[in-house]
Amino acid sequence: MNDPLVIYTDGSSAPNPRKGGVGFRMVFPQGRVVDFSPDGYMGATNNEMELQACILALRKVTKLNDLEGTQGIIIYTDSQYIVSHYKNAMFSWPKQKWLRSNGEPVLNAHQWKEIIRLMKRIGNTFYAYVSFEKVEAHAGVQDNEVADKLAKRSRQGPV
Repeated sequence: MNDPLVIYTDGSSAPNPRKGGVGFRMVFPQGRVVDFSPDGYMGATNNEMELQACILALRKVTKLNDLEGTQGIIIYTDSQYIVSHYKNAMFSWPKQKWLRSNGEPVLNAHQWKEIIRLMKRIGNTFYAYVSFEKVEAHAGVQDNEVADKLAKRSRQGPV
């Protein structure tokens, strides 16, 4: 397989008032780097912002003309929530009518559904597989540190 398109995502949420932000960095196999820091969101939780960062990154991928020769996309996130549950969102929760094993609704189901829809679209359009990998937060991984700064900047912007 060719080198993957690598995306570092991060979500951020601050209390009083509760406001969230997202940021992501796309690193293309040929070395091109593109950063995104859209305006923030009022009332958002950290998990919602982690999911939203992935959604916006995947939407950006769907707008590309091609993937510059790559056949895979790796999304690095410091969110254990995403890494632990994206396969549930793909395979288990739809079969369970988006209910958890205790019968409670899956939290943030609308965002999980959008991530899976975008992953399928990317697979069908570019024949590219999307995977999620854990990266430690604040551990000196430069691209992840940039995504963190972008997310914090995002939550400062207008809503």
